[in-house]
Amino acid sequence: MRTELLQEWLSRRLEEVDDGKFYLVDAEWNGRKEKLFVYVDCDAGISLEECRKISKYLIKSIEEEEFIKESYNLEVSSPGIDRPLKLKRQYLKNIGRPLKIHLKDGTIQKGVLSKADENSITLSVEKHPGKKTKNDKGNWVIPFDEIEKAFVEVRFKKLKK
Repeated sequence: MRTELLQEWLSRRLEEVDDGKFYLVDAEWNGRKEKLFVYVDCDAGISLEECRKISKYLIKSIEEEEFIKESYNLEVSSPGIDRPLKLKRQYLKNIGRPLKIHLKDGTIQKGVLSKADENSITLSVEKHPGKKTKNDKGNWVIPFDEIEKAFVEVRFKKLKK
């Protein structure tokens, strides 16, 4: 199954659920395991109950339209912290959170996401890597086309005894 066709079909179906509140982050078809993985999100975050609702809706749509003709298992979930950010919309949702950015030039930058727009993100950082930085009082502007992948970093606070 072609990934583009699958993602296009799923995106259209998600627009039909709760007035387009949910959006497709990624989808993967594993033909050997006959498993469809669908990663969905919402600007306000997504709950387990909402994932169940979407799963039921997608199963019904798949069967009615015979989109997948062979047997399959469907897994609908939020992207989770172990998956990279894929959409600009996800960056907007994560403003104020720490990110780890893998750049296409092979360098890695960490900082707190302070801004995201159509073309770039801005990280608040303590120190800047080499010449590619655009320093503005501890901020580094990174164009989206320079980002290989980006992850939200989870930080735990130490409990006082």
